[in-house]
Amino acid sequence: MLQSFRLMISDGLACKNYQERKQYTERVKHLIANSEQRMRGLYKNGVYIPYCCRLSNTLNVSAIDSLPLLEAGMTDKLLLFKASAHEHLPSSSFPRREFEAQIKSELAAYAHFLLNEWKIPANLKETGAERLGFRGYLNPEVLEDQAETSREIILAEILRSWIPVGTTRSDSPGNYYQEMSAFNSKVNGVFGYGLNTQDGQSEAIMGLARVLKPGGLLMLGWNTHRASDPLRLPAIERFFIRSRRPRFDQRITFPESTHVYDFFELSQSR
Repeated sequence: MLQSFRLMISDGLACKNYQERKQYTERVKHLIANSEQRMRGLYKNGVYIPYCCRLSNTLNVSAIDSLPLLEAGMTDKLLLFKASAHEHLPSSSFPRREFEAQIKSELAAYAHFLLNEWKIPANLKETGAERLGFRGYLNPEVLEDQAETSREIILAEILRSWIPVGTTRSDSPGNYYQEMSAFNSKVNGVFGYGLNTQDGQSEAIMGLARVLKPGGLLMLGWNTHRASDPLRLPAIERFFIRSRRPRFDQRITFPESTHVYDFFELSQSR
């Protein structure tokens, strides 16, 4: 039985936070990627048995948090499809009882077709050594919905409304906060202090580009010894231009600090 094992996951499983979702993703990997599972011993030694498990989850977009994290090491293990209503579903003229009876009457012929006639197209087969028996597929529309809930995008939404409180010491980084009230989004001290990868930083900038209005202003505060130059981030090059406001049209640096400020406007032609 465990060599053809299928589990169904409820869309009510949506995780409460990133850490829960990360743990859930690791459990899914463990279930579907391992060819053996250890059976817990009860008054005997535990044993390993051959094991093949597949998970299925049918959900609405509103429950997209029920999906595992679509990260490296997970995407090749998923078939992620987007379904739509079909014309041949139960209706007032085609009651559910008749619909189910028709499905039941055609199941045997359908199974025969799958087992004896249909051949898996080469472009759908797994490349390299066979592990899962299929090539992963991720529907691009679902990926876009998923991106809206990624860790970086959520961070970007928080940063959009965050106004840091600074000092008033002359010629210090904090002294400029009072003059930055016109900037819609302030990202200060995040790059290199939690959001460390360029991919993650670029995703956060993409999230801000989604929520800013055309011409919206972005301030980036970062330390040169902790992060790479954000001017080279793909999302900056794609969505933003340098601020044209006086005093904020170039990078601001400080003699006794590695902290710098960059200022951008959301491009009108993005």
